[in-house]
Amino acid sequence: MAEGWKEADLYRGDPPRAAKALPQPGPRAQREAIEDAPELTGTTWDALIAAVVEHVATLHGREIPAWVQEPERFL
Repeated sequence: MAEGWKEADLYRGDPPRAAKALPQPGPRAQREAIEDAPELTGTTWDALIAAVVEHVATLHGREIPAWVQEPERFL
């Protein structure tokens, strides 16, 4: 750990490292976590969330949810 930094602060700056440290859900939990579209925020976060879900689904061999292709989720 970097001197003078709390572990939580270090993970905050490194999301992939933090994600790898979490217990990994099984296939069913992964599918359920991404199948329902989150509410739209009306901001660029909508596109980011859709892109991340699409990437994670592809990375883990999961079906890409249809909601990521909604026009409201693009910049």
